[in-house]
Amino acid sequence: MSYMSATHTYSRLSRDERTSLLQVVAVFVLLLLGLVAYAVYTEVSSTNVLNGKIAELRVANQAAATEVAIDQREIASANSSAWITAQARQYGFVMPGEQLFHISANPPAATGGVDVPGLPVPGQSASAWTTWLRVTLHKKFPPVVP
Repeated sequence: MSYMSATHTYSRLSRDERTSLLQVVAVFVLLLLGLVAYAVYTEVSSTNVLNGKIAELRVANQAAATEVAIDQREIASANSSAWITAQARQYGFVMPGEQLFHISANPPAATGGVDVPGLPVPGQSASAWTTWLRVTLHKKFPPVVP
């Protein structure tokens, strides 16, 4: 169909038919524009998401670089005998002749005990404790008279 025949056909349509044809074309063009706008919107939003991921990866990369620098310093110091001694002590090794003491933040509960006559019971006043201590010390270490 040539341009002349299409124009001739369009001119033969009634006014209402031409209006409805123009409306169909306008709706089609609007749908096409909406599709293009949606495509542009999705690309822009995905670009923003990717920019956020890039920023996160840069921060993670900087943290990894800092960790690598710390590890390199530790490797360099690992060649010294002082570092080897410190690491051995952390694992519980001691030098020959030394004694290892383990100090616990939560020692085990004490069990057993001895009944001492005259020992004040817990909950008594402080003066009972001091009297008991004074009497006990006086018995064990009598005062020296010059």
